[in-house]
Parts: sequence; structure tokens; C-alpha cells
Amino acid sequence: MKFIPEKTYRYSFLKNIDAFTQHSERFDYSDKHYQKLIIRFDGACLPTNPNGDMGYGWAIFKEDDDIIAHGWGYYLFNNEYETSNNIAEWSALYFGAKYLTDNNILYKDLVIIGDSTL
Repeated sequence: MKFIPEKTYRYSFLKNIDAFTQHSERFDYSDKHYQKLIIRFDGACLPTNPNGDMGYGWAIFKEDDDIIAHGWGYYLFNNEYETSNNIAEWSALYFGAKYLTDNNILYKDLVIIGDSTL
């Protein structure tokens, strides 16, 4: 799987992905092949949108709602890169999907759940 959403190219976060502070933790090492996985994600930009501090989180679940892994990250606004709620949302989804590929976690079906309107 290669995850490169088309809309994200207009944002600076993919070009400057190393500027993010990212943390992740894996809970379930029992398998690397799953029938169905679910990524839940969310992000925010506060106290102003745009140009506030961004935070985001993601979690990967098996279809029985057992958690496989989760992660979160943030970027503190400093006028160097654009920040917004949309970028925070996309960052959460990006890092969740990237976790799957970086850890060679395979699945037949992937459900993505978030409240983003992008």
C-alpha cells in the first residue's frame, strides 16, 4: 500500500514531515495478517485555525474492537509551516496509514473513520 492522498500536496506538511513530533505504540503482536482493520483518526488546530498549534491522533483496531496500535503527534506553530485543522486531520490519517506500511501489517479490508469533511 502506498498512501499519498492527492489533496495533501497543496499543504506543506508532507514536504516537512520531519517537523512533526510523532509517537506510536503497538499493543497486539499476535499477527501481521488481518481480515479487517479500522483506522480511527482526529486532529485539531488551536487556539486559532489556521496558524495555531496542531495535535492529532490515530488508532488501529481489529474488527472485534481490540486495539492493535495507536499514535499521536503535534506541531507547535512558529510561522515556518502552515497549520490548520485540515492539515491536522490529514496528518492523523497519514501517520496511521504509514504505521501499517512501515510495520508490514497486511489486511484484506481497511475501514477509515474520522470526522474530517475533506
